Amino acid sequence: MSGKTLFLILIALIFFFNSKGQESIDFSLNSEYTDFSLSNYQLGLTPSALLNRYTGLQLSQRIRIYKPLSLRLETTYIFSIWRDDFNDASGFRVRPSIQLKVSSIKNFRGYFGIFYNERRLRAYRSANIIRAGGNFIETVEGHMDSKMRGWGVEFEFDFNQSLRNFSFSIGLGSGRISNDYSHEELIILDVWLDNEFSSGSGFGYFIFFYSIHYRFPLF
Repeated sequence: MSGKTLFLILIALIFFFNSKGQESIDFSLNSEYTDFSLSNYQLGLTPSALLNRYTGLQLSQRIRIYKPLSLRLETTYIFSIWRDDFNDASGFRVRPSIQLKVSSIKNFRGYFGIFYNERRLRAYRSANIIRAGGNFIETVEGHMDSKMRGWGVEFEFDFNQSLRNFSFSIGLGSGRISNDYSHEELIILDVWLDNEFSSGSGFGYFIFFYSIHYRFPLF
């Protein structure tokens, strides 16, 4: 599904909920409870990014545009990679999204969102290469530059009174990845749907992910 199609779906949902009138969505929740979803700006962290295969520190921001519509931005500094083939890695990940509040009850709020996902990464590795018919072994050191981009949909849930400032999101996404290696000897064949891809070749991907956010309302 293309990003344009996802965007049109979200616009249709916005018009649907607006047509129901503001009284159909409970923005006050509870007179004794402060609804943080009404704050214009929230800032925090995403602790679950430390458990990602591409480990990093992730900043989470949400900006309320009006009533049920918000913009969210996840920005990550990647400092490691969980993969035996590589020694180290660094890079960034950016995931902006537009969110529509679709449910609001006492214990939690629910959001439906459409996101764009982009990751740029340089991962370092070395390989021992047998030379001169086995007479000596050369250690080749270099890196892989990886680029990923795509679109997806997600649901996010705020837990209101039970876990204030915490939220949980799950999502599905798809797109393309391309990997370029500094040395031919360092190339690793990636397998996707029984097809092998190597340096410079782009291939499609499909992901399921979850995130845990902690955001503080600033104003």
